[in-house]
Amino acid sequence: MAERRRRKSLSIFRPSSPSLTTISSSGPDNAPPAVLKKKSRHSSFLSTTTSTPSRPVDKSDPTDLPDRQASPNLWRNTLQKTQRPGSLLGSWRSFQSFHEEDEHLIKTTSRAASIDEAPSSPLNMEHMSLVYHGEVQTAGSMFRKKNMQYMVLTNTHLLRFKNRSKAAEIFPEIPTSMGRASGGSHLRMSSGGSAPEIQLGADPQAYLPLRNLVAVYKLDDGRPYFTIEIASYDEKLDKPYISSLQLNDPRDSEVWLSSIRTAVTQAKRASNTTFGQDAVEYAVRCVEAEKDYDPNHFTMFAIAQRASRPGGTRSSTEDLGKLVSTLGYLVIGLHKIHSIPLPQPPRPGSGMFLSELNSRSWPIVNIIGIYAQEFDDTFHINFRAPFQSGITLHLASSSATNIALCVRGATDFLRPLWIEQPLKWHVSGVTEEDILPIPPADAEDHLCFDRTLTAYCVGYGTDPSNIRYTVDYYCEDAPEFQLLGPGKAGRSKYTSLELLAILRALRYNDTFHSISFKRAKLDNLHNVWDGYGSEHLSWSSRSGQTIAKIPKLDGSPVLVQELQCIALKNSRMRRLDFSDCLTRKAKDVHPGNRGSMLCEAIFPLNAVQLTNIDWIALNGVILSQLDIEYMYAGAVHKDSRWRGIELGRCGLDEGRMEHALEAILAHEAVLESLDLSNNPAKLNSAAFHEQLGRFQCIRRLNLSRVPLRSVSQPILPPGVLMNWKLEFLDLSGTTLNTESVDSLGTYLVSEQSNTLRELRLESCQMQGDDVAALLETMTDGRSEPRNLHLHVGGNRLEKNHRRLAKTIARSRTPTHLTMQSLEYTDEKNFRALVQAVSTNTVLEYLDISRVSIPLDASNEACDGLRTMLESNTNLKELNLSGEQAHLEAVTLGRGLCRALKGLEENTTLETLRVEFQALGLPGASTLADVLRSNNSLREVYCENNEISLQAFTTLVNAVEGNKTLLYLPVMIKDKAWYSARMSREASAALSPTSSNSPNSTRNQVRRALSSAVPSAARSASTRSLDRSSTVSSTGGGTPNVTEPDARAILSRLAQSWDKEIDRLTGYLTRNFRLYSGQEGSGLGDLSNLPSGSVSRPPTAGTLAAAVKNALMSQGQGTPTGEMERQLEGLEMEDGREEGLAEGENEGFSRRAERKRRMAELRVRNKGDDDEEEEEEEEESEGGEAVTMR
Repeated sequence: MAERRRRKSLSIFRPSSPSLTTISSSGPDNAPPAVLKKKSRHSSFLSTTTSTPSRPVDKSDPTDLPDRQASPNLWRNTLQKTQRPGSLLGSWRSFQSFHEEDEHLIKTTSRAASIDEAPSSPLNMEHMSLVYHGEVQTAGSMFRKKNMQYMVLTNTHLLRFKNRSKAAEIFPEIPTSMGRASGGSHLRMSSGGSAPEIQLGADPQAYLPLRNLVAVYKLDDGRPYFTIEIASYDEKLDKPYISSLQLNDPRDSEVWLSSIRTAVTQAKRASNTTFGQDAVEYAVRCVEAEKDYDPNHFTMFAIAQRASRPGGTRSSTEDLGKLVSTLGYLVIGLHKIHSIPLPQPPRPGSGMFLSELNSRSWPIVNIIGIYAQEFDDTFHINFRAPFQSGITLHLASSSATNIALCVRGATDFLRPLWIEQPLKWHVSGVTEEDILPIPPADAEDHLCFDRTLTAYCVGYGTDPSNIRYTVDYYCEDAPEFQLLGPGKAGRSKYTSLELLAILRALRYNDTFHSISFKRAKLDNLHNVWDGYGSEHLSWSSRSGQTIAKIPKLDGSPVLVQELQCIALKNSRMRRLDFSDCLTRKAKDVHPGNRGSMLCEAIFPLNAVQLTNIDWIALNGVILSQLDIEYMYAGAVHKDSRWRGIELGRCGLDEGRMEHALEAILAHEAVLESLDLSNNPAKLNSAAFHEQLGRFQCIRRLNLSRVPLRSVSQPILPPGVLMNWKLEFLDLSGTTLNTESVDSLGTYLVSEQSNTLRELRLESCQMQGDDVAALLETMTDGRSEPRNLHLHVGGNRLEKNHRRLAKTIARSRTPTHLTMQSLEYTDEKNFRALVQAVSTNTVLEYLDISRVSIPLDASNEACDGLRTMLESNTNLKELNLSGEQAHLEAVTLGRGLCRALKGLEENTTLETLRVEFQALGLPGASTLADVLRSNNSLREVYCENNEISLQAFTTLVNAVEGNKTLLYLPVMIKDKAWYSARMSREASAALSPTSSNSPNSTRNQVRRALSSAVPSAARSASTRSLDRSSTVSSTGGGTPNVTEPDARAILSRLAQSWDKEIDRLTGYLTRNFRLYSGQEGSGLGDLSNLPSGSVSRPPTAGTLAAAVKNALMSQGQGTPTGEMERQLEGLEMEDGREEGLAEGENEGFSRRAERKRRMAELRVRNKGDDDEEEEEEEEESEGGEAVTMR
């Protein structure tokens, strides 16, 4: 084999061959990436090379990389048998014996090489200078003894000779004997121009070009020597070498190491060495396999992956033989660092290199330490993933400093806002001036939040597309980051790694002044510890203030650590919303419980002013006594300041509620928001009123479902209410007696209530006259309509309803009124409410959804609704939705479709909600007529109305001509309902126990299948199948419906629905561009959408109609119809062939072939039916077995 043949000789007298044209004119080592360094440092052998580099490799030489040319093969194997195979590792004597070296190492000759010798290559001495020389010991093995050789270091090569005299023949400056020199090693700088050419042996390790050296470093192998390992790689010859030099004197070892490193740096800087095109393409393939290739973030180096002894103990000779280093490439991609071995020959018949399967990658965000030595080329990088122990990558490269700077630049790019990177930086010889400042992050939205989040998701092995969030720019303390639920179907919680990626991406991001985890479950980080490291922890605030006054973080749960880091590092964040973020029950709270951990994370920081967070929402989180103690300790501190505290549905009993109120009262002068709703604690009325009266700046108050021990006193006395300028007040679920209603009326009539914007009084056991009294008081003495949203749903408004209706009719209402979930036992009261709204001139928003009446709305009620929609000229938003429960449905009936006709004359309504009203096709047709004539509607919400494909298509066709509508749902839930309905009909048609009635679904589908077959295609004389499937007018036999037919029809219906969604999206996009003034922007994209007349599907209200339409359509038949068409064609051709003579072999052969094909089709169809029957039998057997168990 070629690998086992020995190279005979190599002549080096020939002129220098043309140099390779590389892919760059700037060397990778003398040109490190300019984006990472400010000034030029020691050059490296291999560095950044890409086909389309995004930044120059060096400021002094920022040129691009040209293509590489093919080079002649400088080596040729002979047919002589060698004593041992060549190796990528080992000593400097891997290709020749010592005897052959004596003959060929320094011999010069002018004769031509023989046929057994390899072509020679010249080594020009004209510009070669002697740097250092001396006697060294090369490594031996158990089969070969150690050997002393003489090494010569020049400014371009590292040469090996048998002894000193051999070296002196080439370099006269070297003394011929030890007597002429004072030591065994010598540092010399002289010219070698007297010997223009040298003849060396065939061993390529006898002279190593310094430009090919990858790394020079000390080797800790446990032997009693001072060992230097030299790694070299000749890309042109694809030959890697790793050899070791052993010296007895540590000073000699240091001099050799320093001399070689200095010479390598200068040689590479002068030679301008770069990667070849093949090497770059190979590295790009490996990086692309990891989905990490980005031309703008691709940095490539040559490295030696070092072998290390575990534990640093002395090892045996056998163990030391296993400690080998390997050569390869190190590529720094966008999100990962890739260790790629040198390319190996591909498999036979495959274009993939074997080494591509062995490449490894490590995420950049998992780097926790970078260490580079000053005395040699070694460096190592530490990685650690969450909840795992760390790993270390031991490397060596003459470009170690540049690699460290590139890695640091990659971390800065992925975390541009992090002032303190979570890694240890120990790189000798590098100052802060060498590291460029963190690149600006304001060029991207939210200060590169998506960039950092994606990097952490890739680093932790999660899918970034599963994380959903939104940003609210119009809320209080905006902008607010709101985490939504996972994007993948069937998942309600994020994993621990996904939560870590989100929390760490939020750190240092001052874009968001509020962060909301409302209903985004943090359960997978609750009670979780990471005992493998603490590199991601913060020990100071963003301003540099230490956290010595609070408990240490290294022993805290991960949730506490991450929340504290966000609070410490986000200086502009004011509000945190944890509502319903933990799934805990009251039984989970016990004395030994650690609590929710949310109070433990935030309140200690707030007490010592290490964070600016002063509004905390804990609604729906069950709090333990430990949580209340953390809250109390943080609240009573003199430096703490709370603007808002929300403790609704926290499971607080009397003891914990009293303790929490004591903590909250410490902020009576600054507290603006208080939520104590829906807790089981029963409060003393007098004491509670006295506590509430101490607050001076309350703007938002939620006391819904707060039980008081005394029922004779008002829940809020007028004196308490008069102290505040409320904006929001919620007393829902609390029984309001007459005293409470009078107290509210006194407050509403005063000017102190002018700031009130929302009042919730739902399910307060109020009657119609109570609500009418409140409406009258809030409008007394006011010339302008009151901008207030009043919620009075769930009350007993039917009692004394006449006064309420008259008050509404006289327009003594606020601008927004919500009356949900009203129950009317008499429809005339509902008609009176509708008639009152028709004459109201103040209401802009009305919600009368989920209104219950005894039966479906009568004609009089529907006519009243129609009149209201036609005559009211002030309403802008109307909600007429119903309710769909498991046991009953609350709807207005089919008459609502006629009432919606009134919208054709309406010119002010902008938003209509009419969900859960079972509109069906008639309602969809009515809405379509409204959309064709109404130009004021902007949003229509009509999901969950049993909308079929035909109904949905009718709506989309209406939107085609409407250029003002901005929102119409794509009916995902209605699509699911429609698919389930068609599936049930298909199951009924396929069921063998279905009814034999002519009107059954099974027979309807069969008749559709049979009637869809063209009569002209039938041949009663030749088709037995047709005879058995002919349907007579009296309801005779019908063809069987196969499951593939049903699946094909259902699939076609789903595709048709998706096409309508595409049309609707296109039309709404057009309308939005017109609404925003972009008339000429991209409207041509809608030209490919079919019009309604073209895309309208045939009526398919049932499965039978869908089957008939599918069979009648051109080229879209079911599998059964397609098979029958093929059978018809074959039998008709067979009939035409019957006129041929029986002796004609050609006609006979053709008929036989057609009969064979007909038989195959029938057998195939029969086999499919048998398989389906077997599957159904297995499923039924499995179901019976489960039932028996």
